Amino acid sequence: LSDGSIVVRAKIVVAGKGGERFRTLDSFDFFSPSKISDVILVVDGKKLHVSRQILACDSSYFETLFYGDFKESNSREIVMEDIKID
Repeated sequence: LSDGSIVVRAKIVVAGKGGERFRTLDSFDFFSPSKISDVILVVDGKKLHVSRQILACDSSYFETLFYGDFKESNSREIVMEDIKID
């Protein structure tokens, strides 16, 4: 490696035990607190109980918002402006 860097890629596969079902995101009740929710997003006047890590894993916007140098990174409740819930 001429520039001294290395890239590591990993594929993680979660296998359930016989007949075990995994929950999908559409099966979560985001309007109620849960064990995994650690922040509340206020969207269109409604409170959504979500996980910072789950959102940050798939969104660079949320990764920057939650783990960047912003006041929201330490906020328990974040108001999302100009966004509507369908």
